Amino acid sequence: MSDEKYIKAGQSKRIWEELYKVIDSSDVVLQILDARDPNGTRSYAVEKHIKKNCPYKHIVCVLNKTDLVPSRIVSNWVKYLSQFYPTIAFQASINKSFGKIALLNLLKQ
Repeated sequence: MSDEKYIKAGQSKRIWEELYKVIDSSDVVLQILDARDPNGTRSYAVEKHIKKNCPYKHIVCVLNKTDLVPSRIVSNWVKYLSQFYPTIAFQASINKSFGKIALLNLLKQ
C-alpha cells in the first residue's frame, strides 16, 4: 500500500484497499484517461503499486473522450503514452464510436 497521506486516512484507505483487491484479482488493468488531460487523470499510485507488487500484470491505457480533442493531439498522446503501456484511443458513442475492436483485440492477446 502506498505511503501517501491521503491514502492512510479513513474512507480513502478503505477505498484504496478495495481497489488493490480488484487489481490483485485481475490480469489486465484498464486505466481510462481523459483525452483532455491524460496525465492529470493517470493514477500514478496504481501504476507504482502494479510495478512494485504485481509486475506480471498488464496495464492498458484507454484514451477516452477523443472526440473533444483535435485528432493530432490524440495521436501525439497515444504515441507518448505507448512508451509506457499499450494505449488505445477510444470514443464511446451510439452513432460514431471507435476503438472498441482494437481494445478487444488487444485484450485477446
